[in-house]
Amino acid sequence: APGQRRREGRRAPVPTRGREKTAKKAAGASSSVSSPSCVRMPSIAPPDDDDEEEYFGGWGTSWGADAKADDWTLWLTHGFPAVISTLSALTDSRASARKAAVGQVLKHAAEHPAGPTARWAVTALAGRLDDDSACVREAAVRGLVKVSEKGDRPVVLAMACLIDQETAVTVKKAALQALPRLANRGDADALAPVMKVLERVQCHERGDIYYPHVSRMLSKQAVKALGNLAGRGNEEVLKALHVRILDDPEPSVREAAARSIGNLATAEDARSVAALRLCMEDEDVSVRRTAVKSVRAMLRRQRDGVDVFRGDEGGGRGVVE
Repeated sequence: APGQRRREGRRAPVPTRGREKTAKKAAGASSSVSSPSCVRMPSIAPPDDDDEEEYFGGWGTSWGADAKADDWTLWLTHGFPAVISTLSALTDSRASARKAAVGQVLKHAAEHPAGPTARWAVTALAGRLDDDSACVREAAVRGLVKVSEKGDRPVVLAMACLIDQETAVTVKKAALQALPRLANRGDADALAPVMKVLERVQCHERGDIYYPHVSRMLSKQAVKALGNLAGRGNEEVLKALHVRILDDPEPSVREAAARSIGNLATAEDARSVAALRLCMEDEDVSVRRTAVKSVRAMLRRQRDGVDVFRGDEGGGRGVVE
C-alpha cells in the first residue's frame, strides 16, 4: 500500500558494522565473567540437534529431559486447554457431541501426568450418568470403569443406583458389567441391587409382578455379577443361583449360574454340589462342560487348601470370566 511504503521509507537502516560491533562487545562481556564449573547456566536459545536437552519453545528456557516438571509443563501448555474444551462439549445440546466428549475425556485422562485415574475425569464422567440420552449414560458407565479406582465409594453407589433405577436395558447391562470391577468383593451395597434384579425376574416368572426389563441378557449379567461380588459361601446368593439353574429356560443363564456357584461354593456345600450335578445332565453341552469345570475347581480348592477366587491369582480384580 502507498502508506506502508512511505512508513518503510522513513525508517533509517541499521548499519551492518554497528550490529557487528554490538555483538563483539556482548561476546567480550560474557567471556570476561567466569562462572564455577559446577553451575550450569541456562541457555536461552534452542539447543542444537546433538544436544540431549529438549527445548520448550515459548517458555524461554531449556529443560532437562529427565526433569519432573516436563510432563506438567507440556500438559499445562497443550493438554489443559484441550481438557477445558472437552468439558464444555460434555454439556453440548447434541447427544452425539456429548458421547464423543466422553471418549475425549478418556483420552486426556490417559495423557494426564497424574495418571489415568485423574479425579477430574471421574467427576466429569459421573456427571453424565443422569444424561438425557441413554447412549451417553452407557458411555459414561463404561468410561468410569477405566478411570476409577477399585473401591471408589461414590462411583460404586452410583452404579448400584443405576442398576436399581435405570430404565434403559443397555445402560443397566453396562452397570451390571461395571459394578464387579469397581466394588470390593462382599460389598453389601453393591450386592443388594443385583439381588433385587433376580428377585424381580423370579416374581415376573411367577406372575406376581410385571417386570418390563426382563431379558436373557440382564439375567445372565446379574448372575455373573453375583459370582464376582459375593463372598465365599454366601448362602443367600447361592440360593438365588440354585433357583436360576432350576427355573431359567435360557442355557446361557444356567451356564453363568454354574460358573458362579463353582466360584463361591465349597465342596462341603451339598446343595451346590447337587445343583452342579443337575447341570451335568443338562441338555446344553456348554452347561454340562461348565458344571464339570466348577466341580473340579471346588475339589481343587479343598485339596490344596487355597481359598482364592478364580481371577485373583494373577493379581487382577477377581472377576470371573
